[in-house]
Amino acid sequence: MDFLNLLEKYGLGTALAVGVFFIFFYLLKWTLKHQDMILVQAAQEREKWQLLFERNNKAIDEHILQSRLAHEATSEAHKAQRVEHVELTKQMLEVTAALGRINGYKEH
Repeated sequence: MDFLNLLEKYGLGTALAVGVFFIFFYLLKWTLKHQDMILVQAAQEREKWQLLFERNNKAIDEHILQSRLAHEATSEAHKAQRVEHVELTKQMLEVTAALGRINGYKEH
């Protein structure tokens, strides 16, 4: 059987339909192959972005930790300053009272 015998037997419309079918079949095959390539590229890109986000999250976590440590150190320093201020206030009251006694002031 050659192509001309099939064309005589089934007609030109059938031959064109078969031709169009094969064209669409190969077009669909090419589209699926191209889609697979796109999916592979998207997966690689996702991996790169995930690594980037991991590095950013790690940097943010380190920054938060450093901020907390600095805040705690500052809080401790401020506590010590408050204690010093209370002691200084007591001393200043004592000095004021002593100066008042020296100058002849009386406490009421």
